[in-house]
Formats: sequence, C-alpha cells, structure tokens
Amino acid sequence: MKKATIIFLLFTLLTLNIKAEEASSDIRNNALKITFLSWFTGSVKVFYEHSVFENQAIEGAVGIIGVMHDGKHNNPKGWLVRYAHQFNLFLTNEQQPLQGLFIKPEVAMSTFRYDPKDGSSRTRSTVCAVMAQFGYQHVFGRFIIDGYWGIGPCFGDVCDTYYEHGFLLWDFFGHKNKNIATSAGMRVGFVF
Repeated sequence: MKKATIIFLLFTLLTLNIKAEEASSDIRNNALKITFLSWFTGSVKVFYEHSVFENQAIEGAVGIIGVMHDGKHNNPKGWLVRYAHQFNLFLTNEQQPLQGLFIKPEVAMSTFRYDPKDGSSRTRSTVCAVMAQFGYQHVFGRFIIDGYWGIGPCFGDVCDTYYEHGFLLWDFFGHKNKNIATSAGMRVGFVF
C-alpha cells in the first residue's frame, strides 16, 4: 500500500506543478499518461505520447509488473514495454493534435516470473504481441483521457492465467487461444 500511496502522491504533485499558460495559441504536443485500472491487476504503466505530424503521434510505455494489487494471485515480478505509432482519423481541434479518434499499430512485450496455478516452482513468461488498437482520446484543458481496444497476434511463453500485464490472451466465449492478444482500457494523464 505504501508503493501505491507514493506513486499516487508523485503523480498528483507532478500534475499540480503544471502551470496553465494564458496564451490561447499554445499547442500541446505531448502527453504523459497512466493506465489507471492496471493498478488493480498487478502492474503500473506510464505512457509518453508525442505528436510528430498534424495527424500522427508516437507513443512509448514502460511498466513494472508486481506492484499494487495482485489480481491473479500468482506473485508476478517483472517489466513490460510498449511502442505504438498513432494515426488520428479526424483532427477535431488543431489546438489539440492529440485529441480525436485514432488507430495505431502497437508492439507490446512483457516478461515476468510468477507462481503457476498448479503449485510448481516459479516460471517465467515472456510474450510479445503486435496489435491494432482503436480508440478515442479527449483533452480537457491540461488533462487527457483515452479509451482503447486492440487485438493482434502474439507469441512466446505464456502465463497460465492468460494475463500478460500488457495485454490479455484470448480467453472468451469458452475458447482459449494463446496466439491472440487483446487489450482494452482507459488511460488518464496531462498534456504539455
């Protein structure tokens, strides 16, 4: 719980230290975001997004697996990385190049050690996925929120819970497939 409090306080202090600029022509090309809901499933992810062209942005993320609440009860410890190139389909506001409907190809990789459900010794899971993500993000002054959903192929040594902390493996409608990754969630943060 101490880790959660420290992370929350750091994010709050960082957000409060941002000074709003008076000029209306201030274009904000950068965003720093967190995947808020992942804290309840055992990982913390921090995303940095930068607008490189009028309707394109790049996004990178790093994450620590094994902090916060362990939703699968398998004591994971590891890390993850993600990289995406975002294409905004409709630029709704020239002052906010990060706002709008988007599609982005993304590469995600996670590696961690965990306790398998069968009680055997700790095992390593290292999985890489290439996904197409669809979503929408909106800028409210200095704050940004985005919702997304993605799917694509994956490969590697999968975890027996099918949760790889950067994405889920297909486990829907009574069918499991360790070669299909899915991702969905909500990210919140600030623009600068």
